[in-house]
Amino acid sequence: MVAVAGLVVALVLATVGVPGSAVLARVNGEAITLEEFEEQRTVHFGHGRPLTEDQKLQLLDVLIMEKLLYQDAVARGYIPDEAEVEQELAAELASRGHTIEDLQAELEHRSLCYEEHLQELQKSLAIDRYIDDVVPVPEPTPEEIEEYYRDFIERNPQAGLPDVQWAVIRLRQQALSEHIEELRENAEIQEFPEKLP
Repeated sequence: MVAVAGLVVALVLATVGVPGSAVLARVNGEAITLEEFEEQRTVHFGHGRPLTEDQKLQLLDVLIMEKLLYQDAVARGYIPDEAEVEQELAAELASRGHTIEDLQAELEHRSLCYEEHLQELQKSLAIDRYIDDVVPVPEPTPEEIEEYYRDFIERNPQAGLPDVQWAVIRLRQQALSEHIEELRENAEIQEFPEKLP
């Protein structure tokens, strides 16, 4: 029952935004708040670093893309339950020689909330699973590999030849960009760039 109440509160806050926080955009009715923007600003650029107007707009665009992907992941049922998230977290931490208790202590030391960390990880896992399933891993044609090598050598004449896997990554990124563009075309997006800090 508590989990259901928490989910309801999270959904309401996602729609209306955190009270007192400016809404920078709405994606299919869900708010992207100044608070979310500031959190991602710290993640991507470090704390307190001033951003250019272009960087602010790019960051807002990243938040919109994440919101679109997450909304579609939710609609298609890609949300892992709490046990899966904690299992994934425990495995990742163990591979680095740490435990969940270590993480909880570190988060507490930084005045951060473990439950919020789990929610962010759940969102990230949902998006990753969704992308892995919905956006195909293309098999590059010999022509695409050749084009990738030519482009790489042209940009990096001193470097050796890259692994062919980079061509696959590039094609996957293109496929993901096309998928996001399709999501954008079918979404209702309102942006309020004048509210950016």
